[in-house]
Amino acid sequence: MDEPALPIVATVPARAALAGNPSDGYGGAVFAVPVPAYGATVRLDSIDRGYELVDAHFGFARYARWADLEQAMTSVTAGSPHCLLLGVIAEVAARKGPPAPFRLSVDTTIPLSVGLAGSSAIVIAALRVLMRSVDDAISTDELAVAAQHIETHRLGIAAGLQDRVVQAYHRPMLMQFDPQSTRHGPGVFTPVRRAGDFHLFVASLATTSEPSQIVHGDLRARFDSDDQTVTDAMPMLADRAVDAAAAFAAGDVVRLGLAMDATFDMRGSILNLARSHVEMIEAARAAGAYANFTGSGGSVVVLAPSADVEAAARQSLNKLGCMIVSVETASPDAEPEAG
Repeated sequence: MDEPALPIVATVPARAALAGNPSDGYGGAVFAVPVPAYGATVRLDSIDRGYELVDAHFGFARYARWADLEQAMTSVTAGSPHCLLLGVIAEVAARKGPPAPFRLSVDTTIPLSVGLAGSSAIVIAALRVLMRSVDDAISTDELAVAAQHIETHRLGIAAGLQDRVVQAYHRPMLMQFDPQSTRHGPGVFTPVRRAGDFHLFVASLATTSEPSQIVHGDLRARFDSDDQTVTDAMPMLADRAVDAAAAFAAGDVVRLGLAMDATFDMRGSILNLARSHVEMIEAARAAGAYANFTGSGGSVVVLAPSADVEAAARQSLNKLGCMIVSVETASPDAEPEAG
């Protein structure tokens, strides 16, 4: 068996939900797109001995022996230094045994805790390079499920599949989940090919970032206790995701925009939203655009019906201090990326 060429490098984009969120964790559906302007890159290099982890946030860590790294993996929790990488290494080791000595380096441009799936991008990129290093084939769907398992079971992070599916496929995706399995269970994942061009961009306000577990608060408990406001909202949100995917495929800006607006309005009916985040939506809408949260909050995805409206919406969001990037969707004849 041939050894993989080193270094091994993988880059995974941010993602933005357009409609249906947050019903993905409750047997609903979400339509979401990758945001290639932001990404997480993980690189694996071979070294003579030991194991090294490097990233800008946690710095450098070295483990002289596999036993030392194994001890770190055993005690890791969410928030521990290099927790995402340690979780990935533990997952790969459980499948294939201890890997050969390596240096694993992370570089990410995805703003933290603003609903752009920065953590899952790191996890999927690290999974890709480590799986390749041990010559372990993994399908795209399996990659998404493994990434979710690492965050939920190994690190105790509340996480659904929708982020990971979009990032594993690197394609606009309609994700429809099984209503009988409401804790991020099995679903049908469909790549969606766009028709025409959209004036679509993401605006982020990093100064107001919040982890998803804070944003979602007691939503899970309310759903599990059959709070009717919450349980009624989930199938309606799922319908908006289906509408959005159909509109995206047809090049129907108005229908897509209405699905985005309706998703945000329903989110506001079941969650307490940070005022600074709502102001971003209001600024985009006041300029004549449609808008929704990309995820938990701190970023919005904006769809403009014309270039003039896009320019006005960007100007309004710039005044709020937002960072703005365009969303370039895949070309109509592009194929989903393999796992």
